[in-house]
Amino acid sequence: MKKFYFFRMFSFIFIFWCLSPNIFYELLNNNSNIQNITSPSSQNAVFLSNDILEFQITNPQNITTYTFWEKNYPQEKYIIQFPYFFEAIDINKDGAYSNDIDTKINQSFTNLSSFSTNFSSIIDDGASGIHFNLTSKNEYFQIKFCNHLFSNQDLTLEVIIENYSFVRPENDTLLIFNIQLSQIDENGEILATDLSVTNTSQQQVVKFGNNAFFDVDSYAYSNQGPRNVELSIDQNVSKNTISVAYEYFNRSIIHNHRIGIN
Repeated sequence: MKKFYFFRMFSFIFIFWCLSPNIFYELLNNNSNIQNITSPSSQNAVFLSNDILEFQITNPQNITTYTFWEKNYPQEKYIIQFPYFFEAIDINKDGAYSNDIDTKINQSFTNLSSFSTNFSSIIDDGASGIHFNLTSKNEYFQIKFCNHLFSNQDLTLEVIIENYSFVRPENDTLLIFNIQLSQIDENGEILATDLSVTNTSQQQVVKFGNNAFFDVDSYAYSNQGPRNVELSIDQNVSKNTISVAYEYFNRSIIHNHRIGIN
């Protein structure tokens, strides 16, 4: 019971920090067990590592990019990027995006390269892991990438979309996040990558390259409660691109992911 309470308490603090950083830092200053806070990187690049994995988080042209590899096998690297999103009408009502069936709402297309990006400080509190935020925003809304890395575990990522107004605010409208997954060789060249998806009741897991995976929860959460999330691959569009479709939500939503190597 004590372990469960400890986990819930820290989970609340991490999400609270993502949503309200000023309040989080006020709490932080009163907790002597949390230390080793480093300044935001002036190079717009952050390195996180544990006993197994290393991550480089960057924003080339304001595109949030994760490059990661195994410490014992650094010549084999993987990349995940979040370049753009758009709305679509779910014509067949299956909750997933299909380029051949569903209707894209062109005026909703949003390229994150047009956003400004802010890197938070890094919090390394030892047993409770390393925590870091990257925020992309324009004058209307923002997207937060809240990262948590623990010893001997994969990277946990919370994507939080705040204050988004749908161009078409109807229940059959989906918000589609385009995500690109690649493997690169030791020379930085992108390799041909086949994607495969495994579904359970709780997660949808994309495997790519030799051993990498990108795991998304099957539900996101808004002030309306759980919202359905469906992942799809359209090989006719791009062999290394997935579409993560969010059921219509009111203003803000939070969604959990994991990134790692098997």
